Amino acid sequence: MNSKSDLIPDLRRSFLIAAILVSALAAGTYAQTPVKADEAKARAEFQALLDLRARLEKIPFNGEDKEPHKSFIKRNDKKITYNEPAGRWIVRSEMFWDLREKYSRLKIADDIAWEAAQNPIPGECEGYMNCGVYLGQITAVKYLGYYPAGKHSNAALDELRSMFSSYADASQADTSYTPPEDASDRAELQKMLKEIDAVIEKVPAAGAAEVRGYIKTIAERYK
Repeated sequence: MNSKSDLIPDLRRSFLIAAILVSALAAGTYAQTPVKADEAKARAEFQALLDLRARLEKIPFNGEDKEPHKSFIKRNDKKITYNEPAGRWIVRSEMFWDLREKYSRLKIADDIAWEAAQNPIPGECEGYMNCGVYLGQITAVKYLGYYPAGKHSNAALDELRSMFSSYADASQADTSYTPPEDASDRAELQKMLKEIDAVIEKVPAAGAAEVRGYIKTIAERYK
């Protein structure tokens, strides 16, 4: 049977081990807290942009001069812009892209980037091919540049497949779209197509090859 003097070192060791475990657990908790706080903050800021976009969609046509819409637009003037062809106020896409950059290390950044790519763009292309290709480059292609194997990569490819297949068909028939006519416009188109192809090349999804094929057809047509 152990004497009282024998138990004292054992008790000290037990207390020491317990203290170490408590300290380790506490350290782990504190280490995780900043990440969880950032995730909560990112979700809140992301939702605020989505709510802003939803609120803007409720403003009736030509209703911006009436309350409460007038005050709401004034409060958010740095975050929004007017889309003349659609007659609607929209959130500036850079608000989403900047938020993605801010929280790029978090998983939610993928969803933020996709919403940025889906956000309406002011103006219209009126069938001009260069303009349409540029819109694709600053939306779906930009998303794939950040997330070639992201949650929404297949949806992004579907959008690009639809667009570039139409342009490829039009490039052979010279119908439906206004093609680049002078040398500078063709050079601009070639530059965009080359940049887009470099992004699509890194996308592992099977549909990427098909999109690249359409891009090649268009590039060869408008050399």
